[in-house]
Amino acid sequence: MSVLAESFVTVKIKSEHHDPDGAVDCIETFCIGKKTVRAGKIYIYYNEPDETGMEKTRTLLKLHDNMITLTRKGMIEQKLEFICGKCTHCQYHTPFGAMGMAVSTRALDINQQDASINIRIEYILTINDQLHVRAHMHILIEEDTKVGH
Repeated sequence: MSVLAESFVTVKIKSEHHDPDGAVDCIETFCIGKKTVRAGKIYIYYNEPDETGMEKTRTLLKLHDNMITLTRKGMIEQKLEFICGKCTHCQYHTPFGAMGMAVSTRALDINQQDASINIRIEYILTINDQLHVRAHMHILIEEDTKVGH
């Protein structure tokens, strides 16, 4: 399978988590990664910033067929699938053990323009069958012509 396009990108993630008690946690991260387009699918690879608590963890975002697959490998391991209107299940592996997770995707919008991809996801996350958070995530991926030169 040949690579059609590869480029460096900046990945900006803003997420807002509402827990069952009404507390809101806002998280913003920024990192440099790589974008590869292959067989009509877009792959975004990046290392989680240390401040996320997921140091030594590599993340892959795979955009395809109106869904997003988020795969993490390293200190934290998981594979989440965001499919609008569907509930998907996975295991969340940490150094302290594994937990069952479910993600119910309420809204998913992927807007791709020339050098950027704008993603908005609304979802409900449950851990071990208990409501954990209602979340809104915005991911902005932009080609970075300054990196790698």
